[in-house]
Amino acid sequence: MVYKMNIPFVDAHCHVYGLGKDRLKEVLKDTVVVGVAEDLDTSRKIIELSNQFSNIIPLVGLHPWKVDTATEKELEEIVSLIDKARGLGEIGLDGKARALEKQLMFFEQQLKIASEYDLPVNLHSRAAWQEVMNLLLKYEIKSAIWHWYSGPIELLKDFEAQGYFITINPSVIFQDKHLKVLEQAPMSIILTESDGPYEYRGKYLTPAEIPSLVAFIARVKQTTAKKVKQAIWENLLRIFPTIEFNNNK
Repeated sequence: MVYKMNIPFVDAHCHVYGLGKDRLKEVLKDTVVVGVAEDLDTSRKIIELSNQFSNIIPLVGLHPWKVDTATEKELEEIVSLIDKARGLGEIGLDGKARALEKQLMFFEQQLKIASEYDLPVNLHSRAAWQEVMNLLLKYEIKSAIWHWYSGPIELLKDFEAQGYFITINPSVIFQDKHLKVLEQAPMSIILTESDGPYEYRGKYLTPAEIPSLVAFIARVKQTTAKKVKQAIWENLLRIFPTIEFNNNK
């Protein structure tokens, strides 16, 4: 695949509303960002920011950590924004969090919407990897991004078969289980992410970490950063085929 433009970096999972507009403007000069939400308020913020910055791909959704205090009405209002979004996220299950039954109920409702509108999902799946996979198959989800995947290596072949993707986070430099995922995953299913702005084990994660992450992936995969950058951009285009990179914003 040949492009007549500069190939951008990709941050496939970022809470962009937490970055501040000045930092966001700087990031978006060379990066396309998939903006994920957590609840109704952040879903609205993502939509608003995507109207201001063309390099933000907006997703809406209800995060499993927010489910215990959420209402059906809030979920209905999030769903009402779907025509302004490009997918659902951050949604999923967390086996280490509270309200598992309610998590499941709200997750399934969101998967039904994703299936009905043929939208990609951006997933939280900590300690619930197989359960999430089973539900994706149940609802015939065609496109999925497994955020910061650190689960079973054996699921990677299933992701590849289904056309699903995983994200690699800058924490890969010190998180052994995440590094093992990177080592085993084919480049054809890999995206990069920051999950920013977020501090994890003393490392402050933002989209500014993506270039050094690409270089690290290239070393692990014994290739060049340029090839990794292009492969990741092409992977993103398989999920969002109509997106374009605007060098100005």
